[in-house]
Amino acid sequence: MHPTHLGCMISSPLLTGGDIPVPVRQITADTINTILNLFNKVAQSKQQGHVTLLGEPFTVTITTVDRNGLPAKRQLKGGARRKLAPIRHKVHDQCLIKIRNDEDSYCLFYALQATMVATTRTWPRWKFYDYLHDRKGQRGQLQQETLKLMKQTSVPLDLDAYDADTFIPRVVDYWNNLQQQHRFAVFIFGSSGQYKPLYKYVNNTYDTPLLLYYNDSHFDGVQNQSGLFGRRYCLECEVPYRRASQHNKSCKARL
Repeated sequence: MHPTHLGCMISSPLLTGGDIPVPVRQITADTINTILNLFNKVAQSKQQGHVTLLGEPFTVTITTVDRNGLPAKRQLKGGARRKLAPIRHKVHDQCLIKIRNDEDSYCLFYALQATMVATTRTWPRWKFYDYLHDRKGQRGQLQQETLKLMKQTSVPLDLDAYDADTFIPRVVDYWNNLQQQHRFAVFIFGSSGQYKPLYKYVNNTYDTPLLLYYNDSHFDGVQNQSGLFGRRYCLECEVPYRRASQHNKSCKARL
């Protein structure tokens, strides 16, 4: 094990007030000095009673933790789509921006780039179709723009899969700092039929939500928020609804 965090418990018969704990914290260059300083503080306090703590036996019980082996949250990693048997999804398939990347593992970034283009560029449908399917005058554009985005956000090109929690903030912050016309946020939904997003990266000033769909370790974009679950969907309340007049009365965005 390669510990990343360390803590300890100092015990001695002279500690009449009980053992002294040092909380488990990340190991840094100052960790040893922090523990030694605690020893000195205790020793100084005992000197007032003409007692020398360092002249008597004491015990130090050390606890170490390798946090690298303990994932803090569910990871959404995407690569090339695995060839598995088809599964029936409750999400409406026609609302998705299908990403096909059999030769690399960049589906997360293709999905982000394609969804951003579909949301912000006022293209006719045929032009976006050509952009997405690498056709005619748009041949190679999606791949080139995606690779440029990855380079500008310092994303390594040699990973087998890319975790949304690590890389989406880089892309969104880059876009939001690059221009002022749109303030982006990202919401990721899954294939489980749950209405709440699996992941979201949001600040309070966003006005341009980008929706992704995660299934089978693969990311696709979403081009129709209202049709994702077969009816309108509120990102603030995280619920679908049928009638705007009824939902508006209780919508969190309006309260």
